[in-house]
Amino acid sequence: MRIVELTFDRVKHVAVNMRAKDREEIFATRWSEDPEVVAETIDTLKPIGFVALADDDEPVCVLGAYEMWPKVMSVFMFATDRWKEVSIGTTKAVKRMLIPYALSEKVMRAECKSLSTHDDAHRWLESLGASKESEHPYYGKNGETFFTYSWTNPPAKTN
Repeated sequence: MRIVELTFDRVKHVAVNMRAKDREEIFATRWSEDPEVVAETIDTLKPIGFVALADDDEPVCVLGAYEMWPKVMSVFMFATDRWKEVSIGTTKAVKRMLIPYALSEKVMRAECKSLSTHDDAHRWLESLGASKESEHPYYGKNGETFFTYSWTNPPAKTN
């Protein structure tokens, strides 16, 4: 497994081949169900993040975060059915790179929305230290319920 930069072609490959549950989650909150539009959106946002490649260099997982407004980040991840091949390395990379950034002075809050039925995602987010904060009934375009998971880093109080 290797961690490489986000590129349009890599992101598109993962988007076209993403796991069924990731597809259900992502397209529940998008106007288009075209995987290429997902790749175009990520390319436009220019998030921090990476693509995890399997040992044969096939892109398997896309992970990133972008600033929604000052000091508040939106986090996203989706993968193909080969996720298990890169899950341990990806988890280590998130803990080594993304979590420390999310808990730095540059960020007060990092959050993501997750489809209520995406149990694998919830377990993974919790293993990364995210807290389930809230439930959003009818958040998806077909009435799906979503949860918000977050990491928070309140600023130090000054006297």
